Amino acid sequence: MKNNQNINEEMMATLNSLLANPSESEVEQIFEPESYIRLNHVFFSPKHLCLFRKFLENYGLISLEIVSDGLIFNFQRTFIHFRGFFEIYSKGKIYSFELNFEATTSSEEGRVIMVGIETFLRKCDAMFFLAYNTNVDATILHHPLSHSVSFLGRREEED
Repeated sequence: MKNNQNINEEMMATLNSLLANPSESEVEQIFEPESYIRLNHVFFSPKHLCLFRKFLENYGLISLEIVSDGLIFNFQRTFIHFRGFFEIYSKGKIYSFELNFEATTSSEEGRVIMVGIETFLRKCDAMFFLAYNTNVDATILHHPLSHSVSFLGRREEED
């Protein structure tokens, strides 16, 4: 069930609270056990939000916030904006949080941080596919193309 094209205020507040101070128990309250976060083509488990926040704090993160047009990272001396389009699938709890974005920053330091973010998220992506229970490739390859489109959304509706 597609919950939204534009995140409603309540969901945005809930997610921003989580991003401000992520904890495993809060992640479990908000996300389904088999849920995922996708930033462009990189997938990771919401359980990695705690590690991601600590990683960003090493670069001087002040705040991380979901806004109507993306995700903003505010650092001590720069900012990064993942400007893009959200899609959230949920059934009570969030099953998937997806953001297709274009990254912008105001400084060379921001570009260095973006490289660090990309490296961190690639590692999370590799771990995600090692641990995720759904074999995405097999599901897509063993079904007609017309049935493969949005199969995760249909899978959620069938559960």
